Amino acid sequence: MNIDILRNVPLFASLSERELTRIAGKLVQHRYTKDSPILMESDPGNSLFILVKGRVKITRTSDAGGEVILAILKDGDFFGEISLLDGKPRTANVIAMQISTVLMLHREEFKSLIQDHPNISINLMKELASRLRSSDTQIESLSFLRTKGRVAATLLQLSETAKHLGKNAVEIYRLPVHHELAGLAGTSRESVSRALLDFEKQGYIQRRRHHLLIKDQHVFSSQYL
Repeated sequence: MNIDILRNVPLFASLSERELTRIAGKLVQHRYTKDSPILMESDPGNSLFILVKGRVKITRTSDAGGEVILAILKDGDFFGEISLLDGKPRTANVIAMQISTVLMLHREEFKSLIQDHPNISINLMKELASRLRSSDTQIESLSFLRTKGRVAATLLQLSETAKHLGKNAVEIYRLPVHHELAGLAGTSRESVSRALLDFEKQGYIQRRRHHLLIKDQHVFSSQYL
């Protein structure tokens, strides 16, 4: 099972079946219940985590004690790589949003892999660059956009890994609940609710229980960003 999972992790995409089998034998599986902490700020950074099943959020705590959501990860994503590279403590919290299963790879094993397989380093840099771009977009929206624009930017950012339905339509499955969207957009739950209602009334989106359809990404983006 672990080999099949590793095949779908971009970090290990260049490895052979034999190499994946070797890594799989080093992995330790853990299961977390909803709202359980997986990592906390300032914890020692001694492991890489691969999310097998579930959903987790990456958060920081503000000076006022509030939660700021930096990202939401899904099946196949990995986290904890920053501390593996510099050996410093964790920089954020990782919290299970639902029952989640993760695989853990210890730091020494990961360092050995990078030394033996330079392509892993290249794949890691690509992923870090992608996350940096997402962070820049999030910072820009928090700095310059009004509330509706920040909510719209958050939806469009989530749509980057969502299902495209042809033309410019995209459907976001398992949409984060309102307080989670608020954490991502840097606003309040009530503001998110009002913004989604306005977007729906204006015909830009359509909500289907836990899914959300953006009817035309380009039109929606041009209106609010």
